[in-house]
Amino acid sequence: MTVAERKAIRKVAGQHLRTAYGIKVKKCNQKKQVRYESTATKSTKVFGVPLECLPCSQMEYGSVPCFLVDACMNLLEHVDTEGLFRVSGSLAHLKTLQKKLDSGEECLSVCRPCDMAGLVKKFFKDLPEPVLPTKMQEAFLKAQHLPTKEARTSATMLLSCVLPDANQSVMRHVAEFLLKVSKRSAKNKMDSANLSLVLAPTLLQSGGVTKMDGNAEKCLQLERDVLHCFIENVI
Repeated sequence: MTVAERKAIRKVAGQHLRTAYGIKVKKCNQKKQVRYESTATKSTKVFGVPLECLPCSQMEYGSVPCFLVDACMNLLEHVDTEGLFRVSGSLAHLKTLQKKLDSGEECLSVCRPCDMAGLVKKFFKDLPEPVLPTKMQEAFLKAQHLPTKEARTSATMLLSCVLPDANQSVMRHVAEFLLKVSKRSAKNKMDSANLSLVLAPTLLQSGGVTKMDGNAEKCLQLERDVLHCFIENVI
């Protein structure tokens, strides 16, 4: 797909979101990370680096960071592990693995499933900007307030078309991967609802809440609904 075609799709999606659902989308600056490239492109660093500056594998739907492709592939070999993404690995062990990966050392093939899942969560948590950009999160949450499931799904998928290219490709890859994990929930106990519960605060970098009240719980549920919609409606 050409750059012009992507721009046209974003424009049409944005117009339909406004007219059909009353959702206005704030523009994400797709060039804002260029300044970072001068120091990051020659680095082996994996964590805390903008998506646009990481070495990528070319998938049919766009570029996805090599770390994420490799980690998801390795995790699928252990997809029946109970509590995948819910059960935490050793914090000290995760720090050691992160240091190795940031130095360019390949260590995913010998990682325990819980540690590998922890690294994926750490990857998203450390992104300078959430994979679902901060400027667009209000729109994603607003879409979950629409009165019918069909409208909520339609609006969320339209919003996915407005995401920056790198974010769009990563969310597609993550959703496809999580769908495969959820299909093994009879073994791993992690259906799409449980995966959304565990991973939504990480992907949106909301960090969850330390003090729960009615509004906080509603916000967390909306975040879960966003990710759940991506998983259940991956193309």
